[in-house]
Amino acid sequence: DFGGTPISSTNTNSSGYYSFSSFASGNYTMDITPDDVWGGVNSTDALLILNHFAHIDTLEGMELAASDVNYSQTVNGTDALFVMKRYTAMISSFPSGDWLYNTENLTINGNQIVNDFAMLCFGDVNSSYTPAKKDGETVSLVYEGTQIIHSFTPFVLTISIKDMIEAGAVSLGLIYPEEYMEIIGAELLNTNGNAIYTVEDGLFRIAYADLNGVNYAAGDEILVINCVAKDLSYMQEPILIELYEDSEFADPMAQVINDVTLSTPELTTLAVGINNQIADGLWLSDNYPNPFNKSTTIHYQIPEFGYVNIKVFDITGTIVTELVNSNKKGGEYTVEFKSDDLEPGIYFYKLEFSNSENHNSLVNKMSVTH
Repeated sequence: DFGGTPISSTNTNSSGYYSFSSFASGNYTMDITPDDVWGGVNSTDALLILNHFAHIDTLEGMELAASDVNYSQTVNGTDALFVMKRYTAMISSFPSGDWLYNTENLTINGNQIVNDFAMLCFGDVNSSYTPAKKDGETVSLVYEGTQIIHSFTPFVLTISIKDMIEAGAVSLGLIYPEEYMEIIGAELLNTNGNAIYTVEDGLFRIAYADLNGVNYAAGDEILVINCVAKDLSYMQEPILIELYEDSEFADPMAQVINDVTLSTPELTTLAVGINNQIADGLWLSDNYPNPFNKSTTIHYQIPEFGYVNIKVFDITGTIVTELVNSNKKGGEYTVEFKSDDLEPGIYFYKLEFSNSENHNSLVNKMSVTH
């Protein structure tokens, strides 16, 4: 009632319908508490807010009310910034709260009545969020090429776009393995520093919204991420950066762009492929002994006449020595490696074989001790 005393409560079913048991006639108000998590906000919503403030487009009704996320009774660029910060997890709540709802006050006069109500997440000004998962994603990520990275060494990861677009809003998330790499900086290209990003728990998120859209041609690099590799000595498979499911691009009028395809290389290192054999007779043994402190023996086999090169690398990818560099007949061979004055640690040895028909390589790992 209007004195704040609860009279009756109920839950909606999965379709949103609900009913109350009978209670006395009188005037009442409804208090509605959602049982679902808040969601659905990204840079597209921020751009809609900017368009409204600039009188390019107009928000009305609940969408307009939901855009005042800082609860200032006005809608402007501050609200847009709040929205982008929440998408990137810089903030975890809005001053306005999470949910906006609209319902009529009830007059109960002894008869059955029907009362509808509407709900919207604050910030979700294009009403894109529903409790059920979206039917399909509008952004996909493919892998093109291979980029070799080295332990404890900085590297730059680039994200490119496959088709031409004009982007007014970018909401992009990437999932990466924290055990192998660290992200230390990022730049969304051609956006004059208007993008914001966060890095937390293996998730990189970047948000951008601007009335002046940015044009990307097919094949353009759109995002540069500065990274540092960690210890890669135990990495057995290439790193495949994954796309965060809530990624989205929109044009300057805040219309979602469908079928955006991004590309990035696989990340690999000298350690990948250790202890593998390749068909057609190419083989590289584990060195023995291993670990070792003075010398160790390596066996290898090539299938036919060709050029053979065996190098030893340290964990950063720097060449320590070259053990073999010559043409050889097909067959099995043995080579000795002396550690000499090498510091204790992990090293790699790589066999490369090539002739007019084949070009293959294998890598193994060894450990030098005192």
